[in-house]
Amino acid sequence: MLRRAPLFALPFALALLSFACDAPQKLTVLVGADGAAAVTSFVSYLPGALVQVQPSADPAADLAAARGPRVALTIDLTCGDCFSIDPPTDVESGGAYRVHGGSLLGIQYGLAQLLETGGFRFYHPRQSLVPASLRLPASAPELGRLFSPDKKLRGLHLHTLHPIEPYFDFWEPSPEHLDGARRVIDWLVKNRGNYLQWPALDNITKDPAALAAWRDHTRAILDYGHARGITFGVGVELFHSGNLQNAFDLVDATDLTVDTHPAVGARLSMLLDGLTFDKVNLSFGEFFGADPDQFVAQLNVAYDELQALRPGMELSAVIHVGNAPNQHVQYQGQDLLYYFLVQFANPAIVPWIHSVMYYNLFEPTGGAYLHDDFSLHRQYLLNRLKAHQPAGYFPEDAYWIAFDNSIPTYLPVYIYSRWLDMTDIDQASQAMGGDPLTQHVIFSSGWEWGYWQNDYATLRMSYTRPDRWQAPIEEMFQPYGDAGAKLASEIAALGTLEHDALIGQKLAPYLASTDFLIEGGYASGIVSQPRRPSFEEVAAMSPADRASFAANVLAPLDALATGTESIAEAVSAIGISIDDPWFSEVRDGVVIDAERVRFIDSLYRAVVAHEGGAPVAALLATADAALADAENVVAHRRAHMHDPDPTRLLVDEDNQTVYQYGYLKEADTLCYWQRERAQTRQLVLGSNESIPGCVLGY
Repeated sequence: MLRRAPLFALPFALALLSFACDAPQKLTVLVGADGAAAVTSFVSYLPGALVQVQPSADPAADLAAARGPRVALTIDLTCGDCFSIDPPTDVESGGAYRVHGGSLLGIQYGLAQLLETGGFRFYHPRQSLVPASLRLPASAPELGRLFSPDKKLRGLHLHTLHPIEPYFDFWEPSPEHLDGARRVIDWLVKNRGNYLQWPALDNITKDPAALAAWRDHTRAILDYGHARGITFGVGVELFHSGNLQNAFDLVDATDLTVDTHPAVGARLSMLLDGLTFDKVNLSFGEFFGADPDQFVAQLNVAYDELQALRPGMELSAVIHVGNAPNQHVQYQGQDLLYYFLVQFANPAIVPWIHSVMYYNLFEPTGGAYLHDDFSLHRQYLLNRLKAHQPAGYFPEDAYWIAFDNSIPTYLPVYIYSRWLDMTDIDQASQAMGGDPLTQHVIFSSGWEWGYWQNDYATLRMSYTRPDRWQAPIEEMFQPYGDAGAKLASEIAALGTLEHDALIGQKLAPYLASTDFLIEGGYASGIVSQPRRPSFEEVAAMSPADRASFAANVLAPLDALATGTESIAEAVSAIGISIDDPWFSEVRDGVVIDAERVRFIDSLYRAVVAHEGGAPVAALLATADAALADAENVVAHRRAHMHDPDPTRLLVDEDNQTVYQYGYLKEADTLCYWQRERAQTRQLVLGSNESIPGCVLGY
């Protein structure tokens, strides 16, 4: 049986005009039959007992007749997922509010917004921030304003090919996991999303019992989400030859000159029969190409078979970012990344332009997937918008493997890049006479170590894009008053520091790490995250090149470490209890960042010093001290995770992904740090310490 995580209340009174009496009050939600089921679900996942639902044949009339804090929800606007909240009347008895919505989602968004004016925050699918008592304002900027979505499609891609939290809830059938999936859907709604997708895995193609259990589990998820107003997509791989991660694929044949229609139709039927998915999303593998004509032909087969099975269902295709020589093709007189061949298939297939890590479409990428920047992908997207053709943007809020939350690091720079893209894509498209971007789906890979903040902020920005990237962080911690404002300011300062150092100065690979598969791929030209020189490569440099490395890499790393340490000290000095789960998570994240930069900087300095004949003991001691401090932080975080069963995220775990362990195993053991420490000590001390692989259980 999974354990439910504790739910926390604010440890201080909210500085808002209170309608509360001495006895606890509840907000009564009056809603008609068209929204009663969805709103009841909304309230059922609110911790505490501050809100109750009262079905009503005439919510507006009952609002006037009732007393106490109350709100009537009515679907009476004509602007889709929009909403507005009237300023309250009858403030003497507690306040009578009116939420108008343009859809079922609209009234739920409006109720969420009203509760947020009273200090609620829906931070994480498993935990919310809830005031100790009901306190709603008589006036606030949110009251009397019409809110309309900036993006038509706003959602999450839960990357269940990785052993992250949603893998269990959305792919492993059980009553506890179904409850977890419903909580994710509820969290999506409360943060203004309207779309959810996840990739299918191939175990259901091999075991009829697994297929039947998966269908029952998935049907329950889809039924619940559709009743809340959410639409759903399922991700599939097109070619088995490009399938690296146990994904469900459509084309097993290696001879693509044969007719694949029957096989593709059968696979789609297996996936869709009896299940009410709304979209299918195709991927093509990161490091494998196919003959251009066959690629286009198989795309068309997939589209035709989908239409035969579900006429009118949208098929989207991921435009990935690989740039290796074998991923380039010559087609119709052009040199193209093979993903770009999507444009030559059926024009109804909607391209979803992908970007990876915290990089965006407008700034340097430091060699990620062998790109100096993602300008090719930016132009593809802008060309679609200029031609008034549908297109989606599909960026990441975490990358996981050897890069961010598995190190672990805390990276609010993700929020900056997602805001920059939303702002600059629309500005660039407008300058070309194109349409604004209307489809924005986040590639999500885990929520611990503060990564829920990236999804939370990005979802909300896709509904209402702020003028400043810091705004959603400020809004996030607004219930904490002055302390929250200070915390938000330090988080934003960290995001800015990270942006300037990791993107601007190309220091990303030093805060990240490598494993033995990544290092082994270099010989074959396979590069995912930006590459850094190994310790051995630095040792082999000429004295002049090592001096240049010290000036151009190690000096900026030292500045990044010093700046991050300063922010960590400022965060620790904020007057919020370390027992507060949201504050302590940020504190742990900033501290681990500071220790990480100091650690890797010291190891590289030790290599440079050793090759120059200087002593290394003090530098190795500095690295070991940073590692020891990091171990303490990790231990604290291990004891304060959000997941109801955190062990499954930290240890070897039998699952259907290619990774037989939880996604935070390396973070919990600091495997990448241990790997780098052993590599350095072998080089400068001649030790025989074993070097962990930090991937696939090694």
